[in-house]
Amino acid sequence: MCLVRLTGVSGLLASLWQFPQRTLSTSDNTTSGRKASAVDYVSTLEVGNLDEHADSIQHVGEIGSIVHVFSHLKLTMHVQHFQIRIAVSESLADSEKGTPKRAKWVATEAMDEETLSTGMRRCWDLVTG
Repeated sequence: MCLVRLTGVSGLLASLWQFPQRTLSTSDNTTSGRKASAVDYVSTLEVGNLDEHADSIQHVGEIGSIVHVFSHLKLTMHVQHFQIRIAVSESLADSEKGTPKRAKWVATEAMDEETLSTGMRRCWDLVTG
């Protein structure tokens, strides 16, 4: 299963799903720095019961990097692969009744049906490629 989060509710990329991500500092932009940053970031995610099982999260490796140019932005996305060995709930509804989900687990075989931005789709293609 894959974890995706909803982008903001306004703007050009509003209401699209994206993989969890973080901006790297220049000093973190080495293979070991990216791994350390990714492991740290994943350990802080509070979704479902993931944060209770940090010992069940394994960094598999960096799959590759993608340079994505969008309008005035140039992003280099370093795709990290994690394996999580716990049963996770697909229901990650926000606590307030009627509030839309901000994150969800998607079955791997259903990812092609998700509304992803072009950059996120390219990351997914790298994962499945």
